[in-house]
Amino acid sequence: MKVLALISGGKDSCYNSMLCCHHGHEIIALGNLFPALDGTDELDSYMYQTVGHQVVAAYAACASLPLFRRRLIGSTKQQALVYDTTEGDEVEDLLALLSYARQQLPQLEAVSCGAIASDYQRLRVEQVAAMGLKPQQHLGKTLAAMQPFLHSLRRLYECNVCGEGGEYESLVLDCPMFKHARIVLDKWDIVLQSPDSFAPVGLLHPVAFHLESKRQHGANHTQPNGRSAASTESADVNQMSDANNSLLQLTESVARTQKLTAVPQDAAHLAAHSVTSQAAVDELLASSTVIEVPADMVLSPNSLSDNHHADGQLRAADWQTHVQLQQGVDYVRAVCCPQQLIVSPPSGEATAEALHAALLAVSQELAALSLKLDVVLFVHLYLADMSHFAAANGAYRRHFPAVSPAARACVEVQLLPGCPVMLEVLLPSTVEGAQGRRVLHVQSISRWAPCCIGPYSQATSLGSLLHVAGQIGLDPATMQLLSAGLRHQLIRCLKSCQDVAVACQSDLSNGMLACTIYLAQQPTGLETGQLISSCMSTFLSSGIDDDFANMSPPAQAAANADCAIHSPDGSNHCAAAALAATDESESVDQSDDSSMTADADIVDDYLKPPVMHRHWQPLVLAVGVPALPKGALVEVQPMACTVDALTAQQAADTSSDEEVDSQQGGNHLSSWASRLVNRVGSIEGDSAGRWSSLTSQGVYCCCQVELVVCKDSLDTVMGHVVHMLSSLLAGASLTAQNVVSLTAYAQVSSTIPSSQVRSSFHAVWKAQHTHELPFMVVPVWSVVPMTGTGADLQTQADSKTHICFRLVAHRYST
Repeated sequence: MKVLALISGGKDSCYNSMLCCHHGHEIIALGNLFPALDGTDELDSYMYQTVGHQVVAAYAACASLPLFRRRLIGSTKQQALVYDTTEGDEVEDLLALLSYARQQLPQLEAVSCGAIASDYQRLRVEQVAAMGLKPQQHLGKTLAAMQPFLHSLRRLYECNVCGEGGEYESLVLDCPMFKHARIVLDKWDIVLQSPDSFAPVGLLHPVAFHLESKRQHGANHTQPNGRSAASTESADVNQMSDANNSLLQLTESVARTQKLTAVPQDAAHLAAHSVTSQAAVDELLASSTVIEVPADMVLSPNSLSDNHHADGQLRAADWQTHVQLQQGVDYVRAVCCPQQLIVSPPSGEATAEALHAALLAVSQELAALSLKLDVVLFVHLYLADMSHFAAANGAYRRHFPAVSPAARACVEVQLLPGCPVMLEVLLPSTVEGAQGRRVLHVQSISRWAPCCIGPYSQATSLGSLLHVAGQIGLDPATMQLLSAGLRHQLIRCLKSCQDVAVACQSDLSNGMLACTIYLAQQPTGLETGQLISSCMSTFLSSGIDDDFANMSPPAQAAANADCAIHSPDGSNHCAAAALAATDESESVDQSDDSSMTADADIVDDYLKPPVMHRHWQPLVLAVGVPALPKGALVEVQPMACTVDALTAQQAADTSSDEEVDSQQGGNHLSSWASRLVNRVGSIEGDSAGRWSSLTSQGVYCCCQVELVVCKDSLDTVMGHVVHMLSSLLAGASLTAQNVVSLTAYAQVSSTIPSSQVRSSFHAVWKAQHTHELPFMVVPVWSVVPMTGTGADLQTQADSKTHICFRLVAHRYST
């Protein structure tokens, strides 16, 4: 993609720009926001670093890229985590900058920013001051020199090594993006803003700087890394890929690319260009482009979007929509299969209209319960034709909020003629219950986990029950589908699911309760089933190795070999920076802190999975489908338990004593998860099959019943299924009012259509529970046609149908 890189002058934004190039994106412009008054350097902003903004103006010359700059007119007015348009807020200045840049560069496709772990900056979190940093001693040092000391501060005071808590700010003077010149600070002053002896606040005030050309000035010209320009610049680009990979492993400590600083103040006199190649620098400055965005440039958010989905009209009147809805103790579940009144050839427009009609009908039913689609937890979206995925997304986003929508799984299934879509919706049963809804919704591309390819969230949870959206085998940083085959795509899916789970206070390999694995374009049968079983067994026992999971697609491999921004002569500065890091010899005086040593392999708490020890076997079900989004071979949709709020707080209070926790075998499972029990059994006779369950008394029940059905024995088999499901529910002290989902995955068969399966099950349930009040109401359920299903992806002759029923029940308000 063609990217505008937002830069503040700090390390994170520049490092993220390097990652963009590493993953094959092209930076075509820079963007920066700076104080309205030239004499002001530090702003009380939760969003922007204005450190060294006078130096940032030189980035255009160094990188040979146009730099769009906007003076910050607004202030921090809207401090909620989710931002709503607010006149006079500093976020509106960012909108103005991006809108203007988009006008000037219509080819602009994306924006990059360097927020590492800040939900406030990403959706925009109050910064806190650091303890232990001493302005007189530490300002002006490189991060490579400061790295051991920063690790010691983390160990002593739980400071963030990367400065994400506002412990320090940085100023980049050289990086691979600077193709032509680097910035050299000639003189600076240290200004103490708060001389507090416990946590002083100091600013580095630049007095003078100059640009130093990177152009070759002869074979003996020495680079900052100590190597000659000739030896560095003649290196073959392909031989630099290992160095590039090493650079990514250096986290933020690349030598000579970042300088610790605070906020400079008056910089009107900065411009000392005493450099050996003055002519080269003058040429760079003359050719650089710095564009100041007009102060009156204020546009609406729509000016940045190509998705004008609200402009077109979708007809709902042509569709018959019958909504099955049930309000239980804690959940509402609705199922809708819109049917075309006058059957016409399938099309994307028809799919969009059908989905629009279905969601309108569901919304009307929910309104009667004082509920909205805004609080939905999970949506199963079944399409008759996956080529209509984009059209379906266009209709879908009309009904769900742009921020924190429901999690979702979308697959293609064989629906009845005239029915292009089937919809299953799950949400809390009351407005009060919805207060416990938690959502993970990351829309930006990162190396963490894939962003959602539709208007849905990565995960939602309620009452320590986590619903993870269906994940396909996308490389997170490029959003390209791995093409290495089923096994590699499955591993990537599991890794993405695990990363999402960790962000939601769960460890998927130890907290998984159930998992549906959708397989497309795969031969059904024992061999595929064994591959799935092998991968799942490995994941559940030992997790996924990061190096193996983070494979880039073949198309990206070429980009990886040429990932850095190159000089016109072909030299690779990304590799040079990595090599320079190994030569950093500058040290920090730690005479007063001799007891502070660097900690190795430190992982921030938010990246650590909670301590969970699984004692149960998750219920895993593989089902075959005609197609998946983006042509994926596999989609994984897990359900897991999370650490509940009380246990999470207790875990946080004791996380610093990791050694003791490990020795004592700590376990942060919620109380109901610690009581989970597995049961398995077989069904004998004409309807031979098997069943399995995972239950926690009074709170949770997940059960699967797999059977082979003949047309003549359908009612008998349904009798076995209803009896088994009811018995397992009752055994867990739960009823039909606690059902979260009930789905029959049925092999497509002309002998036993899904409508017949539905009517038989419904009649048998009512007959068996005529006088049993807790079970008299038939749970809302759906029949999903599959090409194969079960633990071994079994298929049967046309005279028989293999069906797998899965029921999940959960009591949240215990």
